[in-house]
Amino acid sequence: MASVKCEYCGNQRSEQARAHGLAEGQYDDLLNFETSARLGEREKAALAYAEAITWRLDTDDALWERLYRHFSEPELVELGCFIALTMGQQSWLRLLDIEHHEVMAGTAASMAPGFGTTQALAESKASQDYWARKPAS
Repeated sequence: MASVKCEYCGNQRSEQARAHGLAEGQYDDLLNFETSARLGEREKAALAYAEAITWRLDTDDALWERLYRHFSEPELVELGCFIALTMGQQSWLRLLDIEHHEVMAGTAASMAPGFGTTQALAESKASQDYWARKPAS
């Protein structure tokens, strides 16, 4: 599954994950998570859940069986709430036509590296290796 190239969503980052060793290149696996060699089955199930919520996909018993193999009901509720909050934030930013740095100026919260200021954002997006310029795999 190749996800839409949404810059609002694609530039979202977890500072906690980075602090625990998540490398920037590992984010690329998220676009084609089902075929990723780096991600485990639990992670792939969580991403399938996120995909179903985000794109309002029809679900079937197979999805729910897959989710319940890896998560308890309270975990699914917590994960679902986090996905909804994150997607709501992205929708809100799009509605207002603003970038992440305009909400928490000067911080790295929830942004890709180099997005803390207007100038840094412009430089990052102008770079030839900016992720949204790369063709989807």
